[in-house]
Order: sequence, then structure tokens, then C-alpha cells
Amino acid sequence: MTPEEIKAKSSELAAFYTAKANGKILQYDTKAVGWVDSGSTSGPDMQSDLTRWRVKPEPRRMWTTIDATTFNESQSAIWKKAGAYTVTEWQEVLP
Repeated sequence: MTPEEIKAKSSELAAFYTAKANGKILQYDTKAVGWVDSGSTSGPDMQSDLTRWRVKPEPRRMWTTIDATTFNESQSAIWKKAGAYTVTEWQEVLP
């Protein structure tokens, strides 16, 4: 590895471990089974293929009316307060 490659990979690893320190879950792509949560003490290292690691995505929430959709909770509050719309809340289901 060149010094530039080491610097780039170290930066990516730092982002993974920062996310982990902030309570996020790291996942590893097993190819055969798909994305699997890593253990509490495991994670990528300098020898890891970082394309097979990710921070577990969190399900998004969204709100819809008969003619609009938003991911912005503040906008949904405006719709609800107006009372002219029926507002439905949805949460994404992730694999």
C-alpha cells in the first residue's frame, strides 16, 4: 500500500469506528447470506475489504397525505395542525 492508500483506508476505518462508538451497528456482507451484524468487538481492519462493510442503515420514517409525501417530521406536523389532511406515518422495513 502506498502512503496515500494507507491514509485513505485509515480515514474510512475511522468513520466506521466513530459510528460504532456512537452506538451504530456495523455489518459485514457474507455474500452467501447477505448483510450480518458484526459482534460487539469485531470490525474491519487494515486487511479488510471495506466494500464488504457498512454501518447498518436505520429505517426512515415518512408521512403521506393523499397528494404528498415527506421525510420531514416538521412538515407532517404542519399538515396535521392544518387538519385538512389525513396524515399517515410509515416506517421503512429494511432487510
